[in-house]
Amino acid sequence: ALRAADVGVAMGLAGSDVTKQVAEIVLTDDNFQSIVTAIEEGRRIFANLTKFIVHVLSSNVADTIALVVGLAFLGDDGRTVFPMSPLHVLWINMVTSTPPALGLGLEKPSPYVMDVPPTPPKQGLFTKEVVADIFVGGTIQGALTIAVYAIVLYGTPGPAEFTSVCNEDSPSDEVIEFCTEVYRARAACFATLCILILLHAYNCRDARESVFKSKLTDNPWLFWSFLFGVVTLFPVIYVPWIGLRVFQHKAISWEWGLVFGAAVIFEISYELYKLFKRRVWFAEDTKRLRRNLAANQARELGESANRA
Repeated sequence: ALRAADVGVAMGLAGSDVTKQVAEIVLTDDNFQSIVTAIEEGRRIFANLTKFIVHVLSSNVADTIALVVGLAFLGDDGRTVFPMSPLHVLWINMVTSTPPALGLGLEKPSPYVMDVPPTPPKQGLFTKEVVADIFVGGTIQGALTIAVYAIVLYGTPGPAEFTSVCNEDSPSDEVIEFCTEVYRARAACFATLCILILLHAYNCRDARESVFKSKLTDNPWLFWSFLFGVVTLFPVIYVPWIGLRVFQHKAISWEWGLVFGAAVIFEISYELYKLFKRRVWFAEDTKRLRRNLAANQARELGESANRA
């Protein structure tokens, strides 16, 4: 019977050695509630792995869009003036993006984790929704980042003369003075992408529900990773020898208005995308989930009343 069953279950305490060897699951405490707990933990791990992947890959998409579109910004010598230096990309991938992504892997199970249908064994991680989340989030971030770079570079008063000399490592004082507009635009571009990636970590906590329904501090690792990413951004931009000599950018002032504006636009855009998924793409799933939640709440209230 254990061999013929879809999943053979044996008792760890009361079961025989033969049934333990044949069964696929052995309950060490002889409590069937352990199966429910194990399924809940498995779903939590799978969901958190998906969140991690969506956040990391959407950040990579944003990086790629900013760098590829940035190839179109040509200097007076006809060569590309990069919107970000190699160290910018390294910092974003290692310092800004990685800690929040690890925090997503430590998320607690959602309240409705046991109310959703089981995932088909052959479905895998990269569903249509996951791929859409990666490219939608990454595209919006990349587009806003390159838009801020273009506005600072071309939309400010003063001479917009620059060449590929602004890409040089360890620039001289003459190069720093000549590349002032490029360096400020580069700093604004870098700050924008860092802030958007940090905000997107909170968006990734739930693929469909609004970010405003989640608490800011109930995941300590994610919360402190967010603060760490924001705080470390300021010395990188404002300490002169780090910004000018290492990252090839200059301190910014009014450009923070563009950074925060891009953050607001990003959150509104992604909330609209989530609303589309709830109301149109996965409307039936949303209705079914809400019915299950209502039924569970009614059952819990009934049980509480009976105990009282």
